Amino acid sequence: MKKRLISLLIAPILLGCIGTPAYASNTKAALYDMYSDNMLFQQNAISKISGTATSGSKIEIEIYNSKNEKILTASEKAENNSFSVEFLAPKGSFESYSIIVKENGKEFKTLKNVLFGELWIASGQSNMHYPLGQEKTIRTIDNFKASPYIRSMIMPTFDAATDGKSYYETLPYNPQKDIKGAVWITGDSENVAGMSAVGYFFANKMLNELNVPVGIINAPLGGTPIATWLSREAIEKNEKIKNVLTETGFYIDKASWGTTQDIYRDLTLNYNLRIAPLNNFAVSGLIWYQGESDIMLNLDSEFYFDSLDTLQKTYSEYFGFKDELMPIVCTQLAPYIYAEGTPDLTERNIGFTEFQEKDPASRAVVTAYDVTPTFFAEVGCIHPEPKKDIGERMGIAALGLVYGKRETYTLPYIDSTEIKENTVYVTLKNVGDGLLCDGKNLFGFAICDETGVFVEAEAKIVNKNTVAVFSDLVKAPEAVSYAYSVTSETANLYSSENGKKLFPVSPFVTDKSYSTKYWKEASWTNCDSKTVWHNDSDAFSGFYDSWASENAEISFSGESAFSSENGLTIKSQNEKFSVKPLLTYEDEKKEVSFKDVETNYSNYGIISFYVKNNGDEEITFEGVSFIKNSFTSYTPQILDSGDNDFIIPADNKWHKITLDLTKLNFRGNECGIVYGNEKLNEIKNIEFCFTGNGASELSLDHIRFAPSETTDDVKFIADETWADTFLQKVSAKFVNLIGNIIN
Repeated sequence: MKKRLISLLIAPILLGCIGTPAYASNTKAALYDMYSDNMLFQQNAISKISGTATSGSKIEIEIYNSKNEKILTASEKAENNSFSVEFLAPKGSFESYSIIVKENGKEFKTLKNVLFGELWIASGQSNMHYPLGQEKTIRTIDNFKASPYIRSMIMPTFDAATDGKSYYETLPYNPQKDIKGAVWITGDSENVAGMSAVGYFFANKMLNELNVPVGIINAPLGGTPIATWLSREAIEKNEKIKNVLTETGFYIDKASWGTTQDIYRDLTLNYNLRIAPLNNFAVSGLIWYQGESDIMLNLDSEFYFDSLDTLQKTYSEYFGFKDELMPIVCTQLAPYIYAEGTPDLTERNIGFTEFQEKDPASRAVVTAYDVTPTFFAEVGCIHPEPKKDIGERMGIAALGLVYGKRETYTLPYIDSTEIKENTVYVTLKNVGDGLLCDGKNLFGFAICDETGVFVEAEAKIVNKNTVAVFSDLVKAPEAVSYAYSVTSETANLYSSENGKKLFPVSPFVTDKSYSTKYWKEASWTNCDSKTVWHNDSDAFSGFYDSWASENAEISFSGESAFSSENGLTIKSQNEKFSVKPLLTYEDEKKEVSFKDVETNYSNYGIISFYVKNNGDEEITFEGVSFIKNSFTSYTPQILDSGDNDFIIPADNKWHKITLDLTKLNFRGNECGIVYGNEKLNEIKNIEFCFTGNGASELSLDHIRFAPSETTDDVKFIADETWADTFLQKVSAKFVNLIGNIIN
């Protein structure tokens, strides 16, 4: 329902942009609504002009160039009160044509300002539906106008709340011949705001590099799962797809079909209404941005990619690709928590890469995890507003896949892996001129040992197509993942072209036998950015401060960097001060963890970090508190020490502090019960505490976790000579008392 509401929000925007569609005139001879002024036909291909007419009448077309010279005629007799006249479209150019259509020698329609060029279908759901007028880079431009040589057919949006009768009397069981209310627009018209933003940037990229007009058949609809885009014939022929739809309650047979079907959910409807009529057009291929609804409906990856494979094959046959598959360019899905307990987003995105790999001659894939996920509240954070990168990447992919303009036309993905000592070497395909890091250091990599616990890793490009991945806290690595998180905004490895970024590397995991489901990217551990994006909900997604402080001022600078571009600088005029990453927000006066942050640290055995005292007097590190609530917190002991604290000398040098997460003191109490790391679940905050002389400055950087090698039982520390505070003395006496009772 949420997805459907989102699509309904977008729909008025689109309809407002294109105005009220004109319906075909009620005459004996009429063209289908899909044919109008400003349209574009695929160059050098057999095309059709179709409509209705009295059976037996002769329908003739005449095509005139800009000099009003007749360059082509063709005719056909109407049958069953309809006609379809075929003609061979001329070579694409920027010349404008007109087409006169006659019935029995009498003109009944003239199409003006017609172009011939490259024609593509743009389909999918709301992120493809997202209109150009709301795109981040366009909406701030006053009186924006695109090239007049970009053309787009825009289809009306349905309103299921009125039983689909906005444009049709019923939602049809059978494929349709026309798209009522379709409108062709030019790029330099006001109506271009209603065009798919992804479709526009795709077309603009193609126009600039192919130097011919480009047309987009704008055929998406928000909130629609893939089954709505498959023909009934395709579903009936594929037993696996039909069985899944039947088992999940989505299959509808003819006997159950009524007049209140749901355009946003029910199988075949969008195929019947938006795809089937288009076989009158020759096209070069399909750009596809869809799959969010299938995750939200808990339809697994195997079903989805069986369906996408079937979609491509049936569309290929339908659109006349006789001996080859119709080219399809897909995008992976944008970072978003689509629903709790549903198939993992990263696995779905890896599935797109595997789909492409099975037929690289007809398929290309781009990705979206690095696109800034800002959004309009009206349409929700499931719709990132920047579409330029996605559309242009799809254009680059098509230029290589279909037109031979590039050897690299799809995103990079794994070719092979090799483990040598404590390093995993990952070799990638499709790297273009070579791998490129967008920044000083690579981010987004995680590594695990035989425990299967993934922790943040370091990575370096070692040659054109290989990265070395390692961690000094994982001595015997078994697997590596990259961008394997619902939010992966820091992942920054790309293929390159002429020294510039081309495509981001696909998310991957080198060995799927290790569980990676709980891994959540923790960008705060790099201490290099003032703000971080949290992908939570429409109300709370956005950019937030990455760190907060108490009794201190914090900033980020290269002078405080241990390994990355920046590190955290902490200045305090107080004796006691602390800093903590912001992992929660306040919802109705209640502290709530962001959905995209880790709250369970019980899989980890170590936390380490680097500190540097920039002042003239020593600073005491008092410990790290893992806070569950206002009363309950646990402080890990310094590894092999038994202490919580560490003296940071005033030597302006980096010191590594390593804490043992299997030895936890309750509320920092060094005397009493020592707990194991099983207590580190449902953690709300992590606080780094210090004591100084009232004028302290230090640097903090490179926080890393490591897997737990042991699971320690609860221990008791009862030596009163260790006690520094009244609470510790009481704890030690209590433990001694319990021991005496047991004895």
